[in-house]
Amino acid sequence: MKYKPTDKMKNGAIVIDYDAPSTVVVASFNGQFVTWKCDDDGNAYWGHYFDNVCNAVADFQKRVSENTPKH
Repeated sequence: MKYKPTDKMKNGAIVIDYDAPSTVVVASFNGQFVTWKCDDDGNAYWGHYFDNVCNAVADFQKRVSENTPKH
């Protein structure tokens, strides 16, 4: 499953950004910001939680670079 910004995830979080090759998402969830890995069905797991969007986006970028398959 691929998400687009403003999509609502199965757990109710609102997507800020999603990277398909790495299956990492950054989202707003219950007053916090979070990065998750996602499985093929769009279920979120392995979350990193933040109080501000800047730290969440920085973590998203780091996780994308660490989890993008190398060619």
